[in-house]
Amino acid sequence: MRRSLAITFIALSIAVGVYFNTVTVLPRNLGEVDTYVAAKAGKTEYVKLPRAWRPRLLATITASKFIPSTETEDGFHIATFDAIEGIALHAGTWTLILCLILGFLPNGLPAMIAVGTSIMYAYSPASRYCMLPWDIPSATFFALLLYGTVRQKEYVIILATVIGVAFKETAILGCLGMLALTKFPMRDRLKLLVIGGAGGAAMKVLMDWVVGGDIGLTPTAQIGSGFRLFHNLRELAFIIPPHGEHFEEWRLSMWNHLMFVNVGCLLLMFVIPTQSFTHMVWRYICGLIVFGLLLFGRVVEFRSFLDAMPAACYYVTTYILKDKNEYRTNVQLTE
Repeated sequence: MRRSLAITFIALSIAVGVYFNTVTVLPRNLGEVDTYVAAKAGKTEYVKLPRAWRPRLLATITASKFIPSTETEDGFHIATFDAIEGIALHAGTWTLILCLILGFLPNGLPAMIAVGTSIMYAYSPASRYCMLPWDIPSATFFALLLYGTVRQKEYVIILATVIGVAFKETAILGCLGMLALTKFPMRDRLKLLVIGGAGGAAMKVLMDWVVGGDIGLTPTAQIGSGFRLFHNLRELAFIIPPHGEHFEEWRLSMWNHLMFVNVGCLLLMFVIPTQSFTHMVWRYICGLIVFGLLLFGRVVEFRSFLDAMPAACYYVTTYILKDKNEYRTNVQLTE
């Protein structure tokens, strides 16, 4: 009971930190507020969103509930402060849920703390950030998928995949977590994978049909911006100098690089030895996320890599803890 209360309090403290961090940085970039309130304006206004964003219907609906508005003759009015506070509360609430999921995994506390730092860095001014209503919710569903694989709960994976796709289509990759359910023979795991994948695909097609988006199962909605692999590789190699209105922050942040995203765990996830079959499966899932973003995304928008954050932080920190526990055991035996 005391352990649960301690984990809950730490999770709440991290969420409060994300809340105030959002309040601090958000006034610099209020350009995406319309995305948060699009669901309030009705279908006529909603379809003005980029086509790739429209199917993320549940993300926009839940986000709109956090932002109070006043009805006017022309529609509704939202005060700037209410918008900032609402978006910050949205980010803090989803961060709290995400942290609680990780915190109640075996040895999940260090990963939970790492998540808070990862989110704050993803939305730092030095990153070409913008806050969108599906970033942290999508990462939360990936944390739930991780919980399902670690705890060997197939129904959790199915539900997180199907519902998560309505927040962001990358959640369909979570059906691959079925391969990590070692309590089942491989044939049954493949059947569950097909069930989860079919459910996620059906949800994606349903959302596309409802909102008139791009019907398809692309791993990243950035595909509309074209093939960006070579541009991204040049940015990772610092060949393209930083630019834009936040040039000064970039100039003063020469260590601002993808290798430090998710407190460095995204990189280390692919470097540390494989701890288990579940770890190997999640390494492939995270690899697909990164590969899709390298091809069609923008690597300087660190928020895009939050989907890989729960698994990366969890497996890197548990690997470190494992070695430390083995060292302590050896010391005790020696003494």
